[in-house]
Parts: sequence; C-alpha cells; structure tokens
Amino acid sequence: MKPDLLRKYDSLYKSSQTMGSANILRTYLQLENNFPVPLSIAHGVDFNQCVEAMDVRNLEPIHWSCNDFVHERALKVKPSLRLPHPWLMLKVARGVKPGAGVLIIGPPPGRSNDKSLLDCLREKGITSGSFLIKYRGKVDQSREFWEKGGFKVVTAGKQDDLFYDRLFSIIDAHAHIVSGTLSSALFFAASIGKTCSLLENYRYIFYDLQNAAESSCVQNALAPKFINMILLQSKAEYSKLASEVLGNGFLGSAHDLRREFCCAIENLREPVFFNTPVSPFERKFILMLSLWQGKVGLINHGLWGYLRQRISSRVELVSLNEIDIWLNGANEENFSVKDVKYRKNVTEPGWAVDEATN
Repeated sequence: MKPDLLRKYDSLYKSSQTMGSANILRTYLQLENNFPVPLSIAHGVDFNQCVEAMDVRNLEPIHWSCNDFVHERALKVKPSLRLPHPWLMLKVARGVKPGAGVLIIGPPPGRSNDKSLLDCLREKGITSGSFLIKYRGKVDQSREFWEKGGFKVVTAGKQDDLFYDRLFSIIDAHAHIVSGTLSSALFFAASIGKTCSLLENYRYIFYDLQNAAESSCVQNALAPKFINMILLQSKAEYSKLASEVLGNGFLGSAHDLRREFCCAIENLREPVFFNTPVSPFERKFILMLSLWQGKVGLINHGLWGYLRQRISSRVELVSLNEIDIWLNGANEENFSVKDVKYRKNVTEPGWAVDEATN
C-alpha cells in the first residue's frame, strides 16, 4: 500500500501519535513530517507481562515490536515490525547526562497513594528530591501535598507529541530514580544508566476497567529478574536488561530501518486492523464514521464492544503491592479487587482513589 493512500487514515493512527512516538520515528528515519506511521505500540514498556503483545489489537495494521518476544506474540494477531523503542531513538539523538539528585516515580495521584508513598520514602531515609507526578486525576491536590512535604514536583504533562521528550529531560536530569512500582519510567531510567531503587512494601489503589487487572497480566521470568537486579544493586546487569527490552539490538542505520519500515507499509493490504470480524459493508461504514468523528473506539472494540463500553456503569477498585506480586505471585496480602459504580471524574479508570469519595 502506498504511503499516499494511508495519509487519509493518519488521523486514526493514535497509538503511534500518543507520547510522540510517530514524530520520534520520523525524525530518526529521516522521513517527511507528514509520512503516515500506521503502527500500534505499547502505551508503556512491554516486558512480556501481558497475555498478548500490549496494545496489539489497536487499529493500526502493523505492530511496533521492541524485542523478539513481543514480535513473536504480535505476529499471532497482525504483521509486526521490529524497531527500537522511541526512548532509545531519543537517547541516540540527545545523548545522556550524569544528572544529579533523586527522582521519585509517583503512582496515580491521590490522598491515600501519596501518604503511603511518603511513609515508605521516610522509612528509606529519603526526605527530599524531585517527585514525578502523573498528569492524571487529582494533580493539583497531589502537587500541594508533595511540595508541603519538601519535594520539588515535576511532570511530563499530558501524553501529547512531546511527552517522551519532556520525560527524557526529567529523568536525564537526575542521577537516582526511586519507584514503588515496576513503572515504565524505571526501564527508561535504567536503559540510560541511571541508578535505580525500589520500595518493596509500597501498596497503592486505583480504579480500572472491569476484569482488566486479573485478565491482562501474567507472571513471567523477566520481571522478577529485573526487580532482583535492582534490589541487589547490580547496575550493569539491570541497565543491560532494560536496554534489551527496549530493543537496543534493533538499533541500526537509519537507512536500513527506513527500508524495512517502508517495505512493511508496501506489503499492507488494509489501512486498519479490525479487532473483530466485520462484513465489507460494516467495514466501510465504520471507517467512514470513524474518520468523520476522529475517534477509534468503533474499530478497536467493534460495534457491540463499543456500545457495551459506552453504557457500562461499573469499574473496579484495585489495591496492590506490585513489586511483591511480581516476586511472589498475587495473593490476599498483596492484591485485592472489588466492583464499584462508575462516576464521571471520580472513579475514572487509571485514577487513584480519593478517600473523601471512596
């Protein structure tokens, strides 16, 4: 399929546009600013923690696989292209600084999460530094909490075209990264040689889509391996592993990667991937409606799945100690989930639990 034909659908390729992945790829491969990037890519770091390749069922017709195990799983669903993660492309373009000071990776911001994290930090003797706040939910309330606690608050902001650029600047400016979760930012930091530490006894709570927490993640050998390397402060080992997960082995000449990318596009038969079987008439109608509205829900979830999602009035309240789960498996001590009513701007999936409304 010719790139000119794909430009019509470029507005639907939101997976690669989120956080700036598409623009980073265009720059790295020396492509035109309007060259279509029809690639689905994990919204975080895919370290083989999901039943399928993370976000592989998004509508983009090719999956951006950053390592071989993602590539193998993605091929079971759609065509896959092995490319280094945008983070490593930024690393090549910008280089890495030594940095200074401590950066704490925050969970979804909320009263309970913030208080629990501050207690864990004090137990570790960490009483100052920068706090990376997620731009989600009660941001202002959380910012005030951490500033009163003597921490400088930083954020990469919304997940727009410059998100990864801002996040790189923040992490690169620090020398030591601390997290209570197996955050993507921990892999990013490790891959550029930052010292990383974990808070083993941190538990946080948040809202999620129904069945998401139980059905999406699986135990694997890589997560506990990475965690134990950090706990043992084996910096060379965890830095190497993080780089491998992000596709360091796929870093090649821009010319060779551009040729592979363009070849994958040429071999396409359809401009979008439909997650559920649809008739030719349905395909044409859904595509037309999606282009008109600029929304991807109908394609990603199918008509009935989209309608179910729109009318659903239930979400889940999840409480977990993520580090302990990866090391010992989920049990009653480190994981719980319960069904709650959906309330707009209160129990939004991905938001922390506000004690005042829980």
